[in-house]
Amino acid sequence: MGYKKYLDSTQIVPDTGGEYREGIIADSISDVQLTVKKLTKIGLVRFDENGEIKPNLAEKWEISEDKKSYTFYLINDIKSEELVEIIRQDKPSWSDIDIESPEEKIIKFNLKQPFAPLLANLSEPLLPYGPYKIDKETKSEITLVPRENYIYKEPYLQKIILKLYPDYNNLLKALKGKQLDGVSYIETEDDLSKNFNYYQMQLPRYLILFFNLNSPVWEKKSIRQHLAKSEPTGENLTATLVTSTKQINIEKAEEIKNKWQEFGVNLEIRYYEPSELQLEIIPNRQYDLLLYGLDYGYDPDPYPFWHSSQVTDKGLNLSNFSDVDADKLLEQARMTIDSEERNKKYESFWKIFDEEAPAIILQHEIWNYAISKKVKGTITDIKAFSPADRFFAINEWYIKEKRIKINF
Repeated sequence: MGYKKYLDSTQIVPDTGGEYREGIIADSISDVQLTVKKLTKIGLVRFDENGEIKPNLAEKWEISEDKKSYTFYLINDIKSEELVEIIRQDKPSWSDIDIESPEEKIIKFNLKQPFAPLLANLSEPLLPYGPYKIDKETKSEITLVPRENYIYKEPYLQKIILKLYPDYNNLLKALKGKQLDGVSYIETEDDLSKNFNYYQMQLPRYLILFFNLNSPVWEKKSIRQHLAKSEPTGENLTATLVTSTKQINIEKAEEIKNKWQEFGVNLEIRYYEPSELQLEIIPNRQYDLLLYGLDYGYDPDPYPFWHSSQVTDKGLNLSNFSDVDADKLLEQARMTIDSEERNKKYESFWKIFDEEAPAIILQHEIWNYAISKKVKGTITDIKAFSPADRFFAINEWYIKEKRIKINF
């Protein structure tokens, strides 16, 4: 009876303590920098699990009537001058945006013209006030511990260990050997024991087949349209398809080659290491077709990938696509703050895209990861922007528990 009374008068709550060991497939420490940034840094704003922008280091913000000025009011005793310098150094592409701190705890962004993606971009973890800090680092392991000056409640987990593995087989071996409490990527739920929960994130990443519109093979729009609809072209064509040595790219390239033979297109496939592809082949547009992935990041702005100004060796318009009407819509959309109006412009742009068929969007990436059932807290399927977003609520994760009295 006494024990029952104790149970009835108390409740289980999270307690400080415990360590979380996660396995990540990576060749070097540099490959996990996005994950480390998510744990050690934060943005002025953040996305919640539903993809809505919420306060973070800035407790509130104001947008001027002409949409050219954003004023952020910082929480606690954050030194705004330091943050201005960090943002300037980390965002050299923002050289045309004047960033200032007119007074303590205030940061102001002055733009030459409205720029709708700004808020989303400011959710990127750039500022050194995250829940954790690096304690130790080797070639194959990073240990993180709670940051003393974290702006919110101290996280429960007192240690996070990121363990690097060269390939999936080694990762799986460590997982089955009970050396890990989670894995940043899992191919299938069948690879997990009953002691793990399986999660999925839909990322703004797309595997795309780009037509090089400067190639004479694709001069006729009708040919591109037929292929985009998986229809015979009515012609006999020969083209070179270039892609990386990643397994998913190899499998998809072979699938396209076999399929397109029926449509009158003979493909020669050339595989390159990702570094060579990015540094030489893509900048020089040395392909008729390119099978490649695009990451849209924090904002659904297609401008960097399809505006004609991006048809340069450093630009990401990989199809060399140019259309006056499409350009105007992309320019107007990124200057439109109203989301409904902005979406209408994007709908008009995608209609032009479908008509011109500069590329074929093949698949939307789904990212699978797993975490031990002993780890509790806010862990759920979310609208994410990178695999690192699995840690969006890491300060609420816990392993240890305790009982406290209930106040009636």
